[in-house]
Amino acid sequence: MDIINKETNENGTNEGLNKTNSLEEFYSGSGILVTGATGFVGKGLLEKLIRMCPRIAAIFILIRPKTNETIEQRFKKLTDDPVRI
Repeated sequence: MDIINKETNENGTNEGLNKTNSLEEFYSGSGILVTGATGFVGKGLLEKLIRMCPRIAAIFILIRPKTNETIEQRFKKLTDDPVRI
């Protein structure tokens, strides 16, 4: 706590919390676990990570089966669905 407080500048902002310049730098070389990747927000998050952070080491996706679809079917549907901008 004291280290963070020492880095506060004259404007009152804390520069210690913003050491990385971008998401790409923050996630570079990292492995990420995404739950809910087949949902609306999960698809957007997954697309953003793939597009903006090419140096991510691995993205792990946790998919559960539903009553009428297997994990493989849900994964295929996720990968076959185009991203609409």
